[in-house]
Amino acid sequence: MVTGRNYTHLPGYWEGAYIAGPAAVIEPNAVIYGGVDPNKLYKIDTAGTLVATYDQASLAGWGWRDLAFDGVYLYASDSGTVQQIDPATGAATGVTIPSPINPARALAYDPATDHFWAANWDSNLYEFDRTGKITVTLK
Repeated sequence: MVTGRNYTHLPGYWEGAYIAGPAAVIEPNAVIYGGVDPNKLYKIDTAGTLVATYDQASLAGWGWRDLAFDGVYLYASDSGTVQQIDPATGAATGVTIPSPINPARALAYDPATDHFWAANWDSNLYEFDRTGKITVTLK
C-alpha cells in the first residue's frame, strides 16, 4: 500500500498515476510504479492497493527513465526513442517517437501543443513533436 502521498496540489486533483522508476504520470483511478531489473510497471489504485503488474517493454538494465501521459497513452524512454504504452495492458503499442536526447529523461507532455519535453542530467531541455522534430531548445 502506498501511504503518505498527497497530490491535491496537482491540476484536477489526484485520482491516480502511472509511475516507472522515479517517474509519475497522473491518470484517473490508477498509479503505476516501475522498478529496476526486472523492470516492471505496477498499477496501484488511489487507495494504494496493487491492481496489476506488467513487464516493461524495455531491455535496458534500468528500464524506463521517465513517463509522460497524453490523456490516452503513456510514453516512456530508455534510449533515444520514446515508446507509446497502452495503460490498460502496460504493453508498447509499436508507436515510437525519435527523441533529441538519449535517454529521454525528464519526459513531459504538453497538451496545449501536443509536444513532448525531455532532457538528460545537465543537457539542454528540448521540446519536440510526435515526429521527433525539435521545436524549442533551452540551454
